[in-house]
Amino acid sequence: MSVSPQELLYPGLVALVLEVTETALIPDERGRDATLTVRTLRELGVRVFLDDFGSGHSSLERLTALPVDGFKLGQAFTQALGNPPDPQSPAARLVAAVLAPAQALGLAAGCGRCGCGAGTSSRTRRLGPGGGRGPLGPEGARGHPLSRTWGQNEGMRKLSGLLLLLPLLLALNLLLTKGPPVLWTETVQAGPETLQEVYTRAHPAVLGVEGPGGTRGTGFFYAPGLVLTAYPVVAEGGPFTLLLANRTRAQARLLGFAEPLDLAVLATEATPPAPPLPLETERRPQAGEAVLHIGNGRGQFIAPRYGRVTRLEASPSAFLPQGLVETSLPLAPGDSGGPVLDARGKVLGVAVAIGQTEAGFRSYFTPLFGRGEVLVALERGERRYWPYLGLRGPRALTPELARELGLPPGGVLVGEVVPGGAAHRAGLRGLEAGGVPDVILEVNGVPVNSFEDLLREVRRHQVGDRIALTVRRGGQVFQVEVTLSPFPGR
Repeated sequence: MSVSPQELLYPGLVALVLEVTETALIPDERGRDATLTVRTLRELGVRVFLDDFGSGHSSLERLTALPVDGFKLGQAFTQALGNPPDPQSPAARLVAAVLAPAQALGLAAGCGRCGCGAGTSSRTRRLGPGGGRGPLGPEGARGHPLSRTWGQNEGMRKLSGLLLLLPLLLALNLLLTKGPPVLWTETVQAGPETLQEVYTRAHPAVLGVEGPGGTRGTGFFYAPGLVLTAYPVVAEGGPFTLLLANRTRAQARLLGFAEPLDLAVLATEATPPAPPLPLETERRPQAGEAVLHIGNGRGQFIAPRYGRVTRLEASPSAFLPQGLVETSLPLAPGDSGGPVLDARGKVLGVAVAIGQTEAGFRSYFTPLFGRGEVLVALERGERRYWPYLGLRGPRALTPELARELGLPPGGVLVGEVVPGGAAHRAGLRGLEAGGVPDVILEVNGVPVNSFEDLLREVRRHQVGDRIALTVRRGGQVFQVEVTLSPFPGR
């Protein structure tokens, strides 16, 4: 069957043989990357073929790295062939040359005419190295292999009937199964056998966290009556409800949090359906090690995701905690706060962010190494905030914006000053004051020329610290001391 790039973005997709274009394996503008999905399907026994190879984004360098079993040539390569083809014609020589990498890499190969699959075309078998037969033998990726699975045309007619009924069955399912999400009894992504065993043991200790607005994210029991999650899951306040693995609900209250680490602890009277998960606070994660995440992303309840640690001490953004661990885990919104476990079943950290990098889609977790005392403090009720100036909409004063406002370029335009915040108490002026807002040039003598620069310098300090801002107001430049505080309203 042929699959579009959009369909490949959902790991729940299962088929026997897939044909995909190479563009499906290139991340899109929203950071979604189908490569992990394709690898997962191959681990489940699905065979994957590149369609229309030799055109568009085709690359011999990428061919060695892509998770595929073979490729089909684009029709442009075979349209010029006769029937039977002349092996000495320029078109035939070109096809033979393009098929050569298939033999070198042990891949199946074929043409793309008349719906034939890899190796099914008599023209291509005659021209390709070794008769064009790869791991699939003389049968290919489209048409015959799927029909032969049924053995009779009658079987295919039965399948067609079931497919026609599928929309009705799905509609009935939605009507009859309203309520809490259903626990996954099968893995939605294949991982190393050891980690699959870890998932089987660990997932009953994982739960969903709900607030007044609905589902917030994921959490997990790490001690009797104590739930660990990510700070963004609780940042908007409670009351909090826990959806346990046995699909019962329980109330919870916030004990403490550390916003700079994106960690939070909840307390509940509920009894966990399984033993709490052990925390790994004495061992650093290792680059390359296989990891498991359990969470509630993509509308799935406590589902497993598998990947590897790709980088340590990662700091992908000034808006996130520094020193995160980067992974290839295919996480999604709803997975925040879920545990990242190693092969021994210990929690290495808590998932906090996802994003796109030059290397592809990546996810990040806050490591628990060396943070045993931090958790004890949170259990005692400690609440640590990031320091804020209390600004909305600050932005770089670019040359274009500076010309528009009639100001020298450079620095950070204040935007709006939030009432009750540190900047408001220090007398800074924003858009709400009328006229041109103040421009912040330096923080403690360090020049800042973007919002990220400003945020990075402010977050080097703690709530309650005093910092010196160099400010331009019209033609006047002066310094002002600011006492940092939590964001107003928190």
